[in-house]
Amino acid sequence: MVERLVVLLALTTLMILAILAWDWLRRHQVAQVIAGDEAARDRPTLLYFSGEWCAPCRYQQAPIIERLRAEMTDHVVIRAVDAVDNAELAARYGVLSVPTTVIISPSGRVVARNTGVVDDGTLRRQLARAA
Repeated sequence: MVERLVVLLALTTLMILAILAWDWLRRHQVAQVIAGDEAARDRPTLLYFSGEWCAPCRYQQAPIIERLRAEMTDHVVIRAVDAVDNAELAARYGVLSVPTTVIISPSGRVVARNTGVVDDGTLRRQLARAA
């Protein structure tokens, strides 16, 4: 009887350690996507959530994002995020559909969240407010 309890305790401990390790790994991956580099600490960040299967993402929002990236590369950090591959990050920022853009201030505060295709004028205004 005692042996069974010891085995059960050992298995329970291993399961708890595995869950904690998995949780740490997922949080670490989320932090890497957000932090990425030191530049995000003094510039606003635009997170662009999309999916490979999303036609509006590819044909409408992506060209706008790429144009902003080319024009504002010294002032803004732009990160494209696959909402399926990074489901935890998407959930953290309340992404329920794609395309979604999230503007984050250098302090880490969400300044704006846009669901659907957003024009470059709106994104520029939101990024200026975040700076």
